[in-house]
Amino acid sequence: NLSRMTDSFTPLAQSVSVQKTVLQDRGVLQVNPGTTLETGALAFEWYGALVNAGTLRIPDLNIANNGALHNAGTLEIASGNLTVDFGGLFNSWTSATLHFHNVTVRAGGTLSHAANTHVPLYSLRISAQNMAIEYGSMINVSGRGYAGGQNSAGSGPGAGQVSGSSCGTHLAGGAGHGGIGGTDGAATGGVSYGSFAEPLSLGSGGAGGVGGGLGGAGGGLVVLNIAGTLDISGVIIADGASGTGVTGCGTSRAGGGAGGSINIRAHTLTGSGGGISAKGGNGFGGGGGGGGGRIAIRYAIDNYTGGFAALTKTVAAGGGGMGAWAGTLFSGPL
Repeated sequence: NLSRMTDSFTPLAQSVSVQKTVLQDRGVLQVNPGTTLETGALAFEWYGALVNAGTLRIPDLNIANNGALHNAGTLEIASGNLTVDFGGLFNSWTSATLHFHNVTVRAGGTLSHAANTHVPLYSLRISAQNMAIEYGSMINVSGRGYAGGQNSAGSGPGAGQVSGSSCGTHLAGGAGHGGIGGTDGAATGGVSYGSFAEPLSLGSGGAGGVGGGLGGAGGGLVVLNIAGTLDISGVIIADGASGTGVTGCGTSRAGGGAGGSINIRAHTLTGSGGGISAKGGNGFGGGGGGGGGRIAIRYAIDNYTGGFAALTKTVAAGGGGMGAWAGTLFSGPL
């Protein structure tokens, strides 16, 4: 009972139970809605991927070897443990909270969520007993918030705005979130919105000026509720993307995306050398910078090496244009 997928896309149209599933050589297996893949073991080899839109039932979940699990469905893990090893990617295609016992992200491993566009559909929300983001690993949802505009205003509550419609007049403002976005002449930056102490909003997208500008997308949303110990020795990043453009009709301009949200609750905070970031993206060609995002951290016991202050935290605004503001940082007891 060995299911082996190599350099192909295979939809699972009906429920199956196998001893082992091997995904290798860019093979992709999709568990369709309403179906269940029950497997005694799941192995990722050389860019193999699993898209779970149904139910995945497995004793233990380990993602490695440049493999990826894109999850929009139900995970039934007997041990309750998720491990993402070197090269592995766990990507949330939902906004539902995912429940685990232990989550371990090892060096070279990544947790993320799907990119949003104009509607907030995706985030990374994890509830676990313990979680370790080890040195060299990351949670990275940068540029996965609201989309930037292309020859238009960005999207989201704090979208950057455009001004002008001809050569030399195509201006682009940066997006706002925790801080307001930067202005670019008559093109205004986006407004500030969301909660200071309980951030649950995506970063907005910057404007793309007429002439080929593409505004940076906002940062995504990470919510961690850890009943026991949270080790942050790696990085958690929800930065806005920088604007991009081309040189042609003058120089196209683009606003930076706003930083996203990182919302953490943990009984015990530990680790060393880690960092948390929700910065705004840079403007392009004079476009406004994105405003910073929002970070909130609550904990009961500080066992971090060097204390909580040693954990790097930044909500800086992006560069470009004028007047982009930094975002907000909140910390307090559970």
